[in-house]
Amino acid sequence: MTALPDSIIQNGLFCCWKYEERNERKTKVPYQPQTGLGAKSNDPSSFVPYKTAVQASGYDGIGIGIFNGICAIDLDNCVSDSGYYTQTAAEIVALMHSYTEYSPSGNGLHILFSAKGFQYDTKRFYIMNHQAGIEVYVAGATNKYVTVTGNSCEDYEYGDRTQELQVLLDKFMRRPEVGAENAINAKNSDLSMEQLLQLAKSSKNGAAFTALWNGLLEGYLSPSEADLALCSHLAFWTGRDAAKMDTMFRQSGLMRDKWDRQQSGTTYGAITIQNAGRSTLQKRSRHRFFNLLFH
Repeated sequence: MTALPDSIIQNGLFCCWKYEERNERKTKVPYQPQTGLGAKSNDPSSFVPYKTAVQASGYDGIGIGIFNGICAIDLDNCVSDSGYYTQTAAEIVALMHSYTEYSPSGNGLHILFSAKGFQYDTKRFYIMNHQAGIEVYVAGATNKYVTVTGNSCEDYEYGDRTQELQVLLDKFMRRPEVGAENAINAKNSDLSMEQLLQLAKSSKNGAAFTALWNGLLEGYLSPSEADLALCSHLAFWTGRDAAKMDTMFRQSGLMRDKWDRQQSGTTYGAITIQNAGRSTLQKRSRHRFFNLLFH
């Protein structure tokens, strides 16, 4: 592993991680290298200095805890095979202008920065934007760690980005106001499912939606992850109308027997729809779009 910047090494606490299969997907499980026990991402005492983690053997990589004012942004599936960033990723990287590296897969980016004492208002801002592939790690708001590779892709230096973080949250992570969401639903309720489908396919994210609609799994670690992604799109366009989401999903190329499988007193499909509804983002953009469409 290429060395991280000294400022991150000196201020950070680290763990090791291994790839393991959990809930039908390959996930990165954190470990304490000195004991082999699982590391707890909300417990700094289960993390170690950089040197201890990087010298450990038998693991697939190392990660850094979100402690001591260290923050991170995780951008998924945003780097093409040719090395180009998506438009959203390029905008965020330029905005944050802090240490940026490739994720272990090589098709994502991690941005590390400092925002000590930042108060993350989870009632106003999402932690994860599934649709845009953005997750923000801030101490006190998330109990996760982030993998680090040392494979930097920009010359930006690690530093305090408190103001930039707020700009990012305002633009990409803001939760919709209840009044605005109700207005969207009212305007949206008259559209047929065929009209909603055409709007989704012709939107800015139309290519991603269409691929999922046709049952293509490229870029997703498991069919379940693709299910959630498609449902997030459907939630976005239906105003989180669970009945419409269910009907439309059943018409998609992802539909399979598992959708109706009994799980936790309900069905796998119902749980997926509920989870997608909770995490649906970018409604402000859709609100503006519908204002243009109907006025």
